[in-house]
Amino acid sequence: MKRISSYINEKLIINKDTNSSLKTINSYTDLYTLIYKTAKESHDGILSLPNVDASNLKDLSFLCPSAGIGVIREIKKIDFSNWDVQGVLNMEKLFYHLNVEEIDVTGWNVEDVTNVNNMFSMCKNLKKIIGIDSWNLKNISDEDRKEMFNYCPAECRPKWIK
Repeated sequence: MKRISSYINEKLIINKDTNSSLKTINSYTDLYTLIYKTAKESHDGILSLPNVDASNLKDLSFLCPSAGIGVIREIKKIDFSNWDVQGVLNMEKLFYHLNVEEIDVTGWNVEDVTNVNNMFSMCKNLKKIIGIDSWNLKNISDEDRKEMFNYCPAECRPKWIK
């Protein structure tokens, strides 16, 4: 069983079981802090933060770049699998300009999202986005879907883009 350490509201929660219920986040600042501190503690190049309930938030725009993931050059893989993002509307530049090679977004329900502008743009080393092939972006035009991946390698783009 995998365990992680994480921060919420500046308080350390040690050995939170990742197979248990979701970690509920009630503010953008709490999620930002959790991502930043988890990334800073990573010593293996993996930002592992699965099982987060972000459904109370409407806006995740600029989250990873703002949390400093772009300057934490050691992070090569992001595991945000099994996040509850139902109800989130804005994911603009969520992963913008990161130095990562792999992002896991398995289990994300993005049916409510209305803005994915440059969501993965400028991720020039990105090779794989796990879980994105099953996304239903019914509220996003084909043109806007393509704009999600500006200046990204072709191999990371999902099947529904090609």
